[in-house]
Amino acid sequence: MQISCLQSNLSKALAAANRAVSTRTNLPVTQNILLKTHDSMLRVSATNLSIGVTTSIGTQIEVNGGISVPADLLLTFVNSLPDEKVDMTLEGDQLNIKCGSFETDLKSFKLIFNKLASILSAIFSSAISIVIYKTLSP
Repeated sequence: MQISCLQSNLSKALAAANRAVSTRTNLPVTQNILLKTHDSMLRVSATNLSIGVTTSIGTQIEVNGGISVPADLLLTFVNSLPDEKVDMTLEGDQLNIKCGSFETDLKSFKLIFNKLASILSAIFSSAISIVIYKTLSP
């Protein structure tokens, strides 16, 4: 994903989506905001599993894509930026945000989720192997 948009538009969209972000939860993904390109728009979405908010802003899209990043970090950083053009680039599992002389990288939820999924997969495989062994052994 590689896009450019105005800080003021992005800030308003993030503030709207942030209303649906969970503050206390056992599901870390509900503390994130999903940024995804669609047509010539950037969709900004969040949910707390009871309600969901999705809003769109016009952007200049060079490369389509999407990422889920921590809402509090993203909103705080974007609100501290000057009212100029914001460039966002997805590099692997990190979102690079640049505006004027300010720059940051935010790690995606996908990176954390993939590591957790691989650990759970290994545990599940072990458990299945034990069950099969116990079932087939006399």
